[in-house]
Amino acid sequence: MRPVVIESPYSGDVSRNRLYLEACILDCLRRGETPYASHKMLTDALDDLEPEERKLGMSAGYPWVELAETSAIYIDLGVSRGMEKALKLCPDAKIERRTVLFWREFEQLHKEARVEDAHADRLEGLGTGTTEEIEVWRRAAVTSRKIARRMVLTGVRP
Repeated sequence: MRPVVIESPYSGDVSRNRLYLEACILDCLRRGETPYASHKMLTDALDDLEPEERKLGMSAGYPWVELAETSAIYIDLGVSRGMEKALKLCPDAKIERRTVLFWREFEQLHKEARVEDAHADRLEGLGTGTTEEIEVWRRAAVTSRKIARRMVLTGVRP
């Protein structure tokens, strides 16, 4: 497996961008690569909304660009300012512009899973659903996410 640095948007619509990053990681694994994404790991420890912590996190990710064989620039959601900064540090020969196979379907299945989870939460919160009904909705959400993950990981539509 060849080491690859993932560059994808993070700030802005963080929830969507984190979901997109998950799809990017799966795409790298499908390609037989070992992905590294500083904005996945370091944002768990640092606050991306604090300018100094954001700068520290981005600086900590830059040395990985030199160590990796490739910087995979995922462009389905555009190129952010943070991605542009990383691109300036990377030799052109190491940059691969990419899209995630089945990104739109992946995103749609995750939206459906959120609706299924919300329905289960509503039944549970109102006390109007049976344990079995709630469990059916929870299982549906898990299944939607699983299908999305397998689709990107295998490159095959179910």
